[in-house]
Amino acid sequence: MRIRSIFIFFSLFLGFVFIPEHSFSQIKQYSDLTTPFKSIENHLENLQDESFNPKKAANSLQLSSPKQDAQDLAIKLKQVLDGKGIYVDMDLVPTDPNYIDSVTNEKRFYISREGIPGLYLVKTSRGWKYSKESVNKIDDWHSGIYSYGTDKLLKWLPQKQYGRYLGLYLWQYAGMFFIIFLSLFLHKIFTWLIDKIFVTVLHKAGYGHLATKYVLPAV
Repeated sequence: MRIRSIFIFFSLFLGFVFIPEHSFSQIKQYSDLTTPFKSIENHLENLQDESFNPKKAANSLQLSSPKQDAQDLAIKLKQVLDGKGIYVDMDLVPTDPNYIDSVTNEKRFYISREGIPGLYLVKTSRGWKYSKESVNKIDDWHSGIYSYGTDKLLKWLPQKQYGRYLGLYLWQYAGMFFIIFLSLFLHKIFTWLIDKIFVTVLHKAGYGHLATKYVLPAV
């Protein structure tokens, strides 16, 4: 009896040690997407500082191609909502697994028809997810909000960039700094062009007094 117990213990130990790592990963990454509420909660909650898990958050997205980076798109969608200032009131999100939109008469739920008209969830065979049509637009929405290179700044920042400091997100401070830097840089370039080219041409054309009196003071 003792030998049998030792054998069972040893078998369980080996099974635990050599069990494939992805098996634990699949268990950990399971998401409850049975309702629009659960799906949105899964997406947003898993992109917070204290519970940052983009792999699990990505389960709320319905992809149209396996080549799409689900985790990157999940993060970008959260940034789109933040950038547009859209607050998702979870009290208004349906908890009915068979919810039907009264406008389209289909099983879909719109996050904000006015803020982002094309963003909605649909019921799939695997639960409620952001629709393929919505997911395919995330990159365009994102580049439209974070223009002038600020989208690149978001990638340089730590992925857990959702903490606030004095009412603003870290990426907002970075974006403002970048725009200020870009404005100063362009001003320097513009001033150099005026000074070295335009003013020189005016002097050679015999209009040096105009350059001295009007052009140079303006720059």
